[in-house]
Amino acid sequence: MTNSASEELIPFLAHEHPLVRNYTGRLLGLDSEERVEQYLKSILTQGTARQRRAVVQAMGHLADDWTLQPLASALSDADPAVRAEAARVLGRRGDRTAVPELIALLSDPYDGVRSEALRSLSALRDLRAIPALTLALQSPDASLRRCAAEALAALDAREAVPAFLQVLADMDSGIQDIAAETLGRWRVQEAAEPLVRALPGAPEPIQVAMCRALGELQDGGAVPALLKLLDGWRTASQTAAARALGQIGDRSAVAALCQTLTEKWNPELRAATVRALEQLGDSAAVPSLIDAMGRPDDGTDDYSYLVNRDAPVRAAAAQALGKLRAPDAVDPLITAVHDSSGRVRLAAVRALGLLGASRSLPHLLAARHDRSDQVVEAATDALIALDPDLLESTLLELFDYSSLADRDNAARGLARLGSAAALSRLVAALGEPDRDVRMAAACALGHTGNPDVVDPLISALEDPEFLVRREALLALAEIGDPRAEPHLLDRREDPDWGIRDAVARWFRSHREGQPADYSPPA
Repeated sequence: MTNSASEELIPFLAHEHPLVRNYTGRLLGLDSEERVEQYLKSILTQGTARQRRAVVQAMGHLADDWTLQPLASALSDADPAVRAEAARVLGRRGDRTAVPELIALLSDPYDGVRSEALRSLSALRDLRAIPALTLALQSPDASLRRCAAEALAALDAREAVPAFLQVLADMDSGIQDIAAETLGRWRVQEAAEPLVRALPGAPEPIQVAMCRALGELQDGGAVPALLKLLDGWRTASQTAAARALGQIGDRSAVAALCQTLTEKWNPELRAATVRALEQLGDSAAVPSLIDAMGRPDDGTDDYSYLVNRDAPVRAAAAQALGKLRAPDAVDPLITAVHDSSGRVRLAAVRALGLLGASRSLPHLLAARHDRSDQVVEAATDALIALDPDLLESTLLELFDYSSLADRDNAARGLARLGSAAALSRLVAALGEPDRDVRMAAACALGHTGNPDVVDPLISALEDPEFLVRREALLALAEIGDPRAEPHLLDRREDPDWGIRDAVARWFRSHREGQPADYSPPA
């Protein structure tokens, strides 16, 4: 058989399917695995460069330990393509015994070999490679410097901090990016000054990375440079600078951030600015945050889609005003409770709960009927903090005299309230003739987590409707009271398949202390 033919067949000796491997072996006259091993080893020492490379690739797909030594030997092959392929395969195989040989390849005269050695050393994550990788950061080849920087970052090699500080001024923006991100993640305080020096002239993506690093370092000395960047024209850099200023926490930045919020219209930049003002926690920002709430969008304006672009900003401003406990914000927040954006309504309701103003009560009660479950729950929590007695009487009235949807909503609210009257009414609802009401009551009682409702729920396991029994069973499982275990065990023979399955799941998870996998009962 010719050399070219054998070269084409060599990869099939490592094919994942045994029939292909066996058939290829017969074509090459190899009738056993031992002869295949001998053949590959002989080709690796005596074959052409293309054949040797094909053998290295094939050995990369074989999991046999005998391949490791020949692959390590191939690192010193005369052909650079074979050396590069061997380095790549050893990195993929995870063989750390070859680390010294891979380190030696960093001085190989061929760029491709050095690059593959660097990538494999990065993948192997062996600390012995740190000195050689640090030295590679000084290579005149930018691609090698980048590979070395990525490898050192992956190795978490703090010994390389001085070298990373030097490459912050590297001409290659990709290396600058890696260095800035790594120094920020490592919280290297001495990196703040070089980062500030490199910040003005860096490309926009690198400025973003440097701002992230400065935010992580929280060095007040970076504030002037960040304020200058905030006043620039690159939106991504401005946004990153605003985030960093919020992380640093220097209140001298409040005026500039308020000006940005007033003058800029990019939604992402404005949202980042609002969050920064929230982090700084200065009441001087309240007027600007109220202005950022803007006019409410009731969904009737032909240009409402333009307003909705700023919904994340309005929501962030509402959240910030709540955190700042700004009494002047109550009326704008009340208006925002009726916004068409659920995100804004949710933030406004939560903020009103923090502010605790009595005049917001009617609006929070109205928010209990919101189409968003999150808004309803937030309104319930706010009312519990403001006036639990008023909330209790309102929910009891809703539960007794409303439609089914409102009764389900009220049941969840009574469960969150958790008062004696609320629990009593939910327990009584387990005996009502309406199946859906009994289901809602059982589900709500489970959310209370109160062991006092265990006995009524055990009684509900005898309900004629399997959906009610299932809700009662799930409620008992949620409460986790040991008194329920014998009754749950009895339900393993329930006529309904869904009940039996739920019980089996519950016992697997609680008795074995781990989540139960789904498996239908026999």
